[in-house]
Amino acid sequence: MKTTENILIVDLEATCWDNRPPRGQESEIIEIGVCIMNAKTGKISKNEGILVKPQYSKVSPFCTELTTLTQNMLDNEGIMLEDAFDILRAEYDSEELTWASYGNYDLNMLKDQAQRFYLDYPMEMTI
Repeated sequence: MKTTENILIVDLEATCWDNRPPRGQESEIIEIGVCIMNAKTGKISKNEGILVKPQYSKVSPFCTELTTLTQNMLDNEGIMLEDAFDILRAEYDSEELTWASYGNYDLNMLKDQAQRFYLDYPMEMTI
């Protein structure tokens, strides 16, 4: 039986624009904020932000204003989404832990990006 003592908390940042995306660009995950929370104590551990290089979009000035992330930062420090998903599985046990995020945006974005890039969904599937 799966334990719910630890919960994986996820907070995504994605490319965004103040209006519609420029032609040929789409919203993509650019950071996966992640930590483990002990449900009994509320203690947070393994807190980090995993930077992800966007494949079909560029970080707009509007996006940088909202997230503090720049295209240069992602070009130099970001990794491929597939590698970020591998980190979630290996270092955060993401396929085994119950996970949570604020609202449905992160849930839908993770599913959409996994499908878009033909990647295995990295999270536990039961609700």
